[in-house]
Amino acid sequence: MRKKLIPILLAVIMLTATAYAAEAPPPVQADESAVVTVTDITPQEKNNFTGTLPEILPLDVQLKDEGGSTLLVKTFEVPPDTAPQELVEENLARGGVEYTLREILKETLQSGTDSRAESKTVTVSADSDKTQDILPLLSESLDYSEDGYTGKLTLDADSIKTEVESTKAYSYTVSDTRSYTGLARNDPALIDKTVLKNGLTLSLCNIKWSGGSENDPSPIYSATAYYAGKASGQTADGYLVTASYSGEVSKTTPGDIRYRIIYEPIQPPVLPEIPKDFDWSIIMPVVLTVIGTASLAAAVFFALRFLRGRKKDTSFDTGMIEAKPKRRKPHALGYLKRDGGQNDA
Repeated sequence: MRKKLIPILLAVIMLTATAYAAEAPPPVQADESAVVTVTDITPQEKNNFTGTLPEILPLDVQLKDEGGSTLLVKTFEVPPDTAPQELVEENLARGGVEYTLREILKETLQSGTDSRAESKTVTVSADSDKTQDILPLLSESLDYSEDGYTGKLTLDADSIKTEVESTKAYSYTVSDTRSYTGLARNDPALIDKTVLKNGLTLSLCNIKWSGGSENDPSPIYSATAYYAGKASGQTADGYLVTASYSGEVSKTTPGDIRYRIIYEPIQPPVLPEIPKDFDWSIIMPVVLTVIGTASLAAAVFFALRFLRGRKKDTSFDTGMIEAKPKRRKPHALGYLKRDGGQNDA
């Protein structure tokens, strides 16, 4: 019987305290300068959503029942450098139910591979611009390793190009032969001393004569003249070769982290349950006694408060009233003058 009485007493005390607390606060006067904020919790259509979304959105949101309690589970897949605290929501409410954080579950997902096409251009110096002289200077493949990506790049033969990197001066001899016929004599003065060939001036360097006879009164001579000259020019003595390598490179990427943020509803305080077959005749005297005692105490309290206030209003503090001082009579003789008023009495 005592075990049944204890929850009943607790329920009565809590109901009494709740009723007293509800009546205790004084009425609140409206403040015209106060700003009232109204939050609309009406469900919005997806196409009409104009709110601000969080930086990280959940991958999945589920409600799970666990022993009569509905848990809210939000699933995120984020990079490894994301702190789980960034995913936890404060003051979370859903469907009129407030939730609080229960636990965080972490799962590391499998790592992956990221691939991409890459190319690289190299340059080398060569003494010749001929393909058979250039190919030995270029390797067939290159090892690539940049920004975490690795792989092999292969030479593209069609991309090989050459250009002159340096030149040097050179000189050479230009020669020419001229024939002269029908000459009256074999006199070099009849032969041109210089001739032009391709814009270059050549000088006479040798003459060969033919024809003519001592017995012939009017001999006819022929001459072959040889001319020569120096020419100069510039020739390439070095080449710059460029070639491209291409191929596919890849790198291993760390797996994302899957977080499951689990929230549980905040349960309101539950009053002790009263058994349906409880005999109220047993507890009623106790309830009436408690109510009577509380009522008597309240009556005594207000009565004492009333009497104290009345006493302050009707009583006089005699200590604050000063008695009127008695009037002193002057001594007549003290104001009289002797000897005709020349000397004081």
